Amino acid sequence: MSYDVARVRATYPALAEGFAHLDGAAGTQVAAPVIEAVAGSLRRAVSNRSAAFEPGRRADRIVTAAREAVADLVGGVPDGVAFGPSATALTYVVARTLAQSWRPGDEVVVSRLDHDANVRPWVQAAEAAGAAVRWAEFDDGGDLPAKQYADLVGPRTRVVAVTAASNVTGAMPRVREIADLAHAAGALVYVDGVHATAHVPTDVRELGADFYVTSAYKWSGPHLAAVIADPARWERLRPAKLIPSSDAVPERFEFGTPSFELLAGVTAAVDHLAALPELAGGPATPGAGRRERVVSELRAVVQAGGRGTRLAPYSTVLPKALMPVGEVTVIDHLLSGFRDAGVAEVIITVSKFGPLIRSYCGDGSRWNLTIDYITEDTPLGTIGGLNLVRERLDAPFFVANSDVHTDLELKDLLATHSSGSATVTVAVTRQTVNIGYGVVDHTDGLMVDFREKPSQVFSVSTGIYCMSPEVFDFIPPTGAFGFDHLLRVMLDRGATIGVHEHMGSWIDIGRVEDLRRAQERAAHPFVPDEAV
Repeated sequence: MSYDVARVRATYPALAEGFAHLDGAAGTQVAAPVIEAVAGSLRRAVSNRSAAFEPGRRADRIVTAAREAVADLVGGVPDGVAFGPSATALTYVVARTLAQSWRPGDEVVVSRLDHDANVRPWVQAAEAAGAAVRWAEFDDGGDLPAKQYADLVGPRTRVVAVTAASNVTGAMPRVREIADLAHAAGALVYVDGVHATAHVPTDVRELGADFYVTSAYKWSGPHLAAVIADPARWERLRPAKLIPSSDAVPERFEFGTPSFELLAGVTAAVDHLAALPELAGGPATPGAGRRERVVSELRAVVQAGGRGTRLAPYSTVLPKALMPVGEVTVIDHLLSGFRDAGVAEVIITVSKFGPLIRSYCGDGSRWNLTIDYITEDTPLGTIGGLNLVRERLDAPFFVANSDVHTDLELKDLLATHSSGSATVTVAVTRQTVNIGYGVVDHTDGLMVDFREKPSQVFSVSTGIYCMSPEVFDFIPPTGAFGFDHLLRVMLDRGATIGVHEHMGSWIDIGRVEDLRRAQERAAHPFVPDEAV
């Protein structure tokens, strides 16, 4: 799939003004369907919510639709979606309400990485209750290490407030790991998803968020925010409110008459996001629900953290991913293939040569992709590194070794995977193994057969796979774990593993002779592989 940038840009009227919008934290421009939804709501009679007359019933439908839309966007429950004028305002409401039960000696944990909107409300609520504030620090690379929370969270911790993505550095903390530590101590987790929601598929339950706040103006919508929690969680909280205002959930957390026109815009914004893949040139998905379409963007993980010892001496100065093949590198071929298959985001796992790979690949815009990097501090094997990004792999995804040069059509591999029930589909190719000796078959001291320099054909893994999220049921949550271990565990447990046979070109650039063969192949693209 080629991304039709012009067609998508055309849905944002403000872009015609000619400004270069470089401040990511300043919010997005508003999509045309959102503008029309807001204006359309204002053109019609809408009153306060009421079942007595049509304008009141219309208002009720607008609110219900907006709750359903946001729930689809973040994987929540419609009755758990509370609206407010901004993420800041909603966080103050939640912080003040939760603080009603805090006592001196209780603790809240905030981070230096967070926007002040997810810091100050908690600090002030803690001060008012006599609770202590503990701080998580970001490291020299701008990341927020999750392991520090083991020392920050304790039996008196009431809330851990953490961002899902920094609007300054772009860092994405391991929220689920932090949430697990907090929940083990009996604390609640409040996640600021304002900057994250537009960039990654979100599932509040998978994140471990007890509360998740997001702002529509960050994802092509109007200036309105929502905080999402389980309705049962809301039921236990009693905010300060007006006597005549509703005591129902989530209405009791929404102060005053809502902005019905902006709520109509919220629904239109989520519908717009769900329609983007098809709008940009992707295939139609008839019958797919809105939630399914919202999270349908394809992801790929490229494993580039290996040491490449077999490729020495070349690999002492360059990672295998950056070895030249023709006029480009090995990873150029991979990334171009992912782009053509409709992949939107590639996550590259790196180690020793991380800075070189980051410098070469950048943010991925050269390939019309978004690229993120995950550093393996210790070797995690060919599969163990997936645990570092498992929260983001909530739909079928590709995994590829970084030393593969092939003309495999990845969209065909995806089609094979999607058409069956396999948890993992392995792309295989045929390889001939030649024995350079005369082979003797014998039994009981007597020869029964002789073959002069025979050959045998095997189906071998190409190092490229398509996986469903259920694969994590077979992967230990920590430690090194190889693909061979994964297959053995799956086979032993009776899991379904699919095979997609590739009959085209494939070279595993693991040795010096393989690199030379790939370079010869690139120099003579019309010569059959066996002649190179």
